[in-house]
Amino acid sequence: MLLFLTCGNARAQQPKIETLDQLSPTPNPYAYSPHETTLGPYAPKTETNAHESHEKLLTAQEEMLAAQKKFLETQKSFLAMQDTYAPKTAANHSSTVAPGYCAPSVDRNPYYIGVFGGAMFDADLVTVREGSSKVSIASKNGTTGGLTIGYNFDEFWGVESRVHFSSSDVYVCADNTSVKLPGFSHELTVVDASVIFSPINTAKWQPYVKCGLGIAQQKLCFTYRSHHTEDTLTVVTLPVGVGTRFWLNERMAIHADVTDNIVFGTDGADKVQNHVALTVGVVWAFGGR
Repeated sequence: MLLFLTCGNARAQQPKIETLDQLSPTPNPYAYSPHETTLGPYAPKTETNAHESHEKLLTAQEEMLAAQKKFLETQKSFLAMQDTYAPKTAANHSSTVAPGYCAPSVDRNPYYIGVFGGAMFDADLVTVREGSSKVSIASKNGTTGGLTIGYNFDEFWGVESRVHFSSSDVYVCADNTSVKLPGFSHELTVVDASVIFSPINTAKWQPYVKCGLGIAQQKLCFTYRSHHTEDTLTVVTLPVGVGTRFWLNERMAIHADVTDNIVFGTDGADKVQNHVALTVGVVWAFGGR
């Protein structure tokens, strides 16, 4: 009897089901819902999330392309600055030549030939001293001219060889008095080779210093009517000089220099003679690749 009452009481407590919706099970809090985003970054991707991710990806790509463009512009500016101010060497000459640069180099006409001419300064040939008095035979009013050929290793170093001839009058000088010897002349023929160093190279100007070694032939000549005699002496010479070139273009330049052809005399002549020449000339560069 008690069991029957208990079952009946339980049936009386059950809710009355009138529709099919009331048959649905109790919602599972752990069940997946497409509208549920409480899982944060671990929530399953929906169409809305994929669209947002795609937009973010496009934005990131645009920012990366803009940064890359800015980097390329900066690199281009740096290379332009390097081309202007970087030191010019044989290895990078073609990319480091400043705008308007004309002087030749290994890659830009390294060889050159030229002609020059000018005046000779006075030089003592034979000097005799008696106490405080000095009597000398000197060359005066000289002129010179010659040919030159050279090669530039780079913008700073090169070699040059010259063949030149000079002729001067001969004077006897005593203290402050000098008398020309009629019929006498002094001739100097020099073949030399020098190392050229150009410490500064601008767009047009190329100053340089040089020092070398050569052979000189001196002649003391006397001519009277049909009679001609000469005394010849071969000596060693040391050319030392400074000068500059001004390049009109990549092939042609004009130059001026002062060279002391130091001659080491023998056989009664002064042991050291200074035959200084002031010359101007033109050079033509060639042989560029």
